[in-house]
Amino acid sequence: MIDDTLDINPTMRIFHAGGLFVAGWQPMDKMSIVLNESDFVLLSIIGDPDHQSKIIRKFRTKLRTYFLQNCSRLQAEHRINELKKAKIILSAHSDTQNIPVTPVPIELNKFNSGPATKLSFYNQRLRLSHNFMLQPVQTGFQIWSSISRSYHTLSLDMILIVIFFSSGKTINKYITEKKQPNDNLNIPRAIKWLHNNGLLVSIKEKSTHPKEPIISDTHEQTISNEAITSNHPLSLNDRIPIYFVPHMPNHYPLALGMMYSFIENYNDGVLLEKCMLVPIVYLETSKDILAGPYHKYGQGIWLFSNYMWSIVSNLEISAAVKNHNQHNITIHGGPSTPSYEIACSNFMMERKSVDIAVHGEGEFTIVELIDALSSTQNAFDRLNIVKGITFRNRITDADGIENETLIRTEPRARIKDLDVLPSPYLTGVFDAYGGSIAAAIIESNRGCPFGCTFCDWGSATNQKIRKFELQRVKNEIEWIGKNKIQVIWVADANFGIFERDIEITEWICHVKDKYGYPKEVVVNYTKNATKRLTKIVELFAENNICSQGIISIQTRDEITLEVINRKNIKTDKYNDLAEIFRIEGLPLSTDLMIGLPG
Repeated sequence: MIDDTLDINPTMRIFHAGGLFVAGWQPMDKMSIVLNESDFVLLSIIGDPDHQSKIIRKFRTKLRTYFLQNCSRLQAEHRINELKKAKIILSAHSDTQNIPVTPVPIELNKFNSGPATKLSFYNQRLRLSHNFMLQPVQTGFQIWSSISRSYHTLSLDMILIVIFFSSGKTINKYITEKKQPNDNLNIPRAIKWLHNNGLLVSIKEKSTHPKEPIISDTHEQTISNEAITSNHPLSLNDRIPIYFVPHMPNHYPLALGMMYSFIENYNDGVLLEKCMLVPIVYLETSKDILAGPYHKYGQGIWLFSNYMWSIVSNLEISAAVKNHNQHNITIHGGPSTPSYEIACSNFMMERKSVDIAVHGEGEFTIVELIDALSSTQNAFDRLNIVKGITFRNRITDADGIENETLIRTEPRARIKDLDVLPSPYLTGVFDAYGGSIAAAIIESNRGCPFGCTFCDWGSATNQKIRKFELQRVKNEIEWIGKNKIQVIWVADANFGIFERDIEITEWICHVKDKYGYPKEVVVNYTKNATKRLTKIVELFAENNICSQGIISIQTRDEITLEVINRKNIKTDKYNDLAEIFRIEGLPLSTDLMIGLPG
């Protein structure tokens, strides 16, 4: 039996992902639960202090009023118990604050006036905005509008409109399919208000996702058909070409280089019997790539490392090679290739040119992928045993119709011994790169002991940091100096966290004194080792090396910090670090994140 007095957990939020509404404390929280239309009806009743008596009876009546479903008392009690188990709703005697009171919700009758809606408006296809988060309040559901720069409280009537458009539908479809019990609500004007305030977005509007171009006829004409036919590879000795796609002319692509050198040296080069590694050379456009190495070697396996600054060009090239020949296989890794299951599924469904997504560290994954894909029979059938990937599984049925599903394999453990990975600098991978190189990236360690949920360093690792052997790091730094590279980017999450980071700093200064390079070092400094950082900064300053420090604050809002599982160091520690840079006359920057939850 359900007691009539219930409360909504005031810390709960409702998110939207993959066409589903999820209630929890974070979008990917393990305790989250998927909500349906009837759940919003229930929450609207529980949140209203005037409706606290006879909740189940009112819930069942309101469901029928909104033409949603018939619901027995037993079904209602079962659903309430499920939501209580997930701590979405609580018994009123629970130790929790009452749900917050917010301003009066939008008046429904405000939509009954105003200029007439043009016919073209009804043909628009709308979806929810990407930045969607609801908080149940006493008068409805509170949501932030980036257009009005304020919070609005939506009634249940408005929320049910929003739910209808969650996966993208036309306004005409709503008008013809949905019944509306509230005679006071002018549906077209209500939808227009939601659209004008950015809560519903026209699918025709510019998307934040880069479009996948269709390869043009001029591209087709630059490549001979014979060159792309799998039966006629050029100078490959029946091996499969592996293409690496860099994205910047002035930086060595470290991630791709690590893949190249590991494939080349894996088990004494055993994979080179099956594949041919196309040298990593920077080519500016997809046209250059298609008319260059691809023209010579034909279809093969393409490797992309996606960051927020490379994903647009990578997806363009990926689409171009798939449009030219569907037998090209595209593999996308890197931090901007989504790791969470729903996000990755959305990414791959929207980007049909992505065959395989790699999650986490990619070196061991890529050699297993190449081994599987170079199999003479049923190559994709073997992908099930490769850990840490999501891939397209295409099956043709008896009628010749191809069906496609996404398969996600079990996670891959982190590499314990990083020294099994050869250095691309020291093995000559970048010797023919070309471009006007201004910077090189190195890692002295991998991982992060912190667990900030917004960060692939923290949330994806949250474990003991693993180090590369110190002499290897020194050899890479000397290679960079000898090759007169202006800038070293140290890709560690927390430079200065180890005592040996002072020794690495001293070595950088030694190399600069010997070769005149590097002249600048960019690092992400750790936040809680002020004495070590003082020594490191002083060494760079004494040796005329510009050290641009990045001390990430992200946010100082206490609620947000709690939501994202982050603890900042004390303000006076930040002041101490900033003072060090001021004294030495060195630049200091920080990161602030716009749009964090809370």
